[in-house]
Parts: sequence; C-alpha cells; structure tokens
Amino acid sequence: MRPIRPIRPMRPKYLDLTEDERKALIWKGVLTGCGPNGWREGLIAEYDFKPACFQHDFEWWLGGTHEDRMHADKQFYKSMILRIRLGFKIKKYGLAKYYFFKAAAWQYHLAVSLWTLVSGPFKRGFRYGEPRTLEDISAAAEEFRLRSLIP
Repeated sequence: MRPIRPIRPMRPKYLDLTEDERKALIWKGVLTGCGPNGWREGLIAEYDFKPACFQHDFEWWLGGTHEDRMHADKQFYKSMILRIRLGFKIKKYGLAKYYFFKAAAWQYHLAVSLWTLVSGPFKRGFRYGEPRTLEDISAAAEEFRLRSLIP
C-alpha cells in the first residue's frame, strides 16, 4: 500500500505575480533571465525565451522537493517550445530556423539540468526544502517598495 502524502499548500504561480512583485524579484536577483545573471541571453539563440527563463527562475527560487525541481525543468522546456509554436512564422524564418530554435530550447533545458550536477550544493541552484510562500513574495515586494522610496 502506498503511503499517503500530506496535502501541501498551493504553490504560488509566476503568472499570478503582479508587476511590482516581478520587479521586486528581478531587483533581488531571483529572476535573472536566461543563464546566470542573464549573460547567455541571446547567445544560444536569437529567439526570446526570457519569459520561460523568468518562470523557471521563479520555480527554482520557490524550491521544494526533487519532484518539484523535475517538474520545473520539464515546464521550462515545454514553455520554450510553446513560445516557438505560438510565435513562429515559418514564412518569415524558414523551416530550418524553426528546428534551430527547437534545438536551442533543448540546449537551454540541458544546460539547466546539468547546472545542478556541475555546480554542487554551494552554488546558486534549486532550493531544496520547504517551498517559499506568498508571504515571502510579499516581503520581497515590500522591501523593494521601501527601498525605492529612499532618495
């Protein structure tokens, strides 16, 4: 018989964040874009994966279990593929470029998956343990608001 897992509170969703909360998380260095501090942005592909990268950064910042990490990584790849499918114009870019962008999405996904193995527990990565909550997000937004009032 399988053990019953305790019911966890619902995880905050990136899409539910307000603009101020997103700005606060960028200010705190949580949302860095594609690559560490966004330095790889545009290097692997000219396609705009930034929304998918922000969503993935947010999921890693929230943290949780190994299943949460695997789900975040899988959603990251799916989100990039969805962006390609929704925004891609084959007549404009050509079919070869379409497959190039799909390969770039796979490269990003692979880089993220390998990052944790290479970086070890002492570098920035997925936060294992009790996931952060809406209160943590609100605290970051309040700190950002107060800091922006200081002249």
